[in-house]
Amino acid sequence: MIKNGNNLNDSLKENKPNYNNFSYHFKLFRSHNSYIQSPNIRYKNNLSIVVILISFFAVLFATEYFPIFFASAQINTPIVSTRSLFNPNTGEMIKNNSLPSALSLLNINHCPGKLGIFVHGWWATDVEAKEQTERAFLSLQQSGYNIPIIGFSWPSHTDWSISKNIANKNGPLLAEFIKV
Repeated sequence: MIKNGNNLNDSLKENKPNYNNFSYHFKLFRSHNSYIQSPNIRYKNNLSIVVILISFFAVLFATEYFPIFFASAQINTPIVSTRSLFNPNTGEMIKNNSLPSALSLLNINHCPGKLGIFVHGWWATDVEAKEQTERAFLSLQQSGYNIPIIGFSWPSHTDWSISKNIANKNGPLLAEFIKV
């Protein structure tokens, strides 16, 4: 045996790691990831699943028997859209259709007194416009304002200069939409 530690057997006897050995890296990996095998962690994971299931069933029970405590959004937030009226590449109007009135979207014949109209900003898809309108309704409802909300969607998912042009052309359409 060589005394200067150059022999592999000397390295193992002195408990020095052999960095070229695959089993050393595997053991190192296992030691750092041993928490996965820990029974305490398995218990905590099972406990988390149980807590989530209990929470889920508690919410189902509560909404079934105590629905007054849970704020509900408008079932279908009405949205009027001018997306099909404009060419999103040029900003030019391609159809000259009239929009339904705001009252017809709410299925009422009288002025509701208060009405919220949400117009989304630049670069919103039709799905994002619907989500933003519903979020605005929920925010107003959470703040104590129980008024109907209507979304006004326009083709904003295009170049900035084209979007500004389309937005300016939507102004008169919006005015016609809210006219009683």
